[in-house]
Amino acid sequence: MVGVTADGITDMSEPAGGGGATLTITTPPLAEDAVLAVRTTREVHLGHGTEARGLVHEPFLPVAVRANRAPGLAAGSALVGHGEEGSLEVAASQASARYAVYARPLTDADLFPAGSDPTRTVDIGDRQLTVRSPWPDGRDAALPAGFSVITAPAPGTDGGLALALGPRQEDALLVVTARKDHGGGVTTVVLQPLLAVFVRPDPAPDLRLAALLADGMLAEALLSGGEPGVRYHLRARGARRDASDLPAYFHRPDPADPARHPGVGDLRLGHDLVIARGADAEGRALDPLLPMYRPLGLPVELRVRAVRIGTEAEVQLDATALVAAVPDIGVEPGRLEPGSSATIEVRASVAGEVYEPRRDGAAIAPARPGDGGDLSFETGPLDGDAVFVVAVTELEQAGIAVERRVTLPVEVG
Repeated sequence: MVGVTADGITDMSEPAGGGGATLTITTPPLAEDAVLAVRTTREVHLGHGTEARGLVHEPFLPVAVRANRAPGLAAGSALVGHGEEGSLEVAASQASARYAVYARPLTDADLFPAGSDPTRTVDIGDRQLTVRSPWPDGRDAALPAGFSVITAPAPGTDGGLALALGPRQEDALLVVTARKDHGGGVTTVVLQPLLAVFVRPDPAPDLRLAALLADGMLAEALLSGGEPGVRYHLRARGARRDASDLPAYFHRPDPADPARHPGVGDLRLGHDLVIARGADAEGRALDPLLPMYRPLGLPVELRVRAVRIGTEAEVQLDATALVAAVPDIGVEPGRLEPGSSATIEVRASVAGEVYEPRRDGAAIAPARPGDGGDLSFETGPLDGDAVFVVAVTELEQAGIAVERRVTLPVEVG
């Protein structure tokens, strides 16, 4: 067996004797496309001796060879910062192939503790995780569903090939394909092993904090705008422990219905089973409410640590939340007859702050800026007990947006 190229003929097997029987001729392992042919050689007796004469026979046999499925894949880093560039390396790429990377966001159901079935263990700093295979039937010959291309096809180099993944903002499962054009057809193979890239939490999310005050102190904190799949820990500057025994966790959306959050069947103990305090009419988890382990005196500056569920990758947020004291805010009278009105009073309002009275989350009067003097708001006639809230915000805030809330109950009857 010989290989036929524009440069000549190359032996591809050891000679095999004839004799009239069927011959099976085996080539060595082929890494690239080849054109094969059979060459026969016989000795011709001449007057001065013998001479070996060869003849290459038609038909020529083209063989298409798929790309190497195990060229040595490795992620540049399994854990990157939010928004940082990800990369991976193909150690032994082929110049005849073009390589592309496909990605799919990792869901809670994709991650298991180290050593769990079913697939690949990924090191995350000093931790390990096992990533669920995207091929439910165990076969990995075709691109699985749910993956989108994130790199343009790049030609191999017959050596190392670096593929830039672009800025990463969420954990992702990666699959690399190699495509070869054989002239008469195209083949694409999925390379091994499966890869994953994990991302630290966003250090600057659009986090907002509502500070629920009681007796002039911070009693509870209501957080909103957090990154899905991340829990947040509050700690007063200089304190040795978190301000609350509970973190604020923001559930990931249900992969099958992004408008909803996953149910208990999609979560696992020891991983991401965090019970929300309730859900709205559309099935979305309510924002997490954190009771302080003890009321905190004001003013207080809260630092926030973000930890991604599953990988436990964490960052300290760039900004802090400053909860300032509020002026004296009360309601008179605190008990009244049905049909009567009460007056909400802000004594010695602060310039640069805005005060809005609310009931059941809706404003009962236009918000008013502080001017150093007293402000008053009428509740309107009341036929039953009511709870009012005065929301206090600063016109100019640095760091995490904070809204302070003072609760004012009124008894009727």
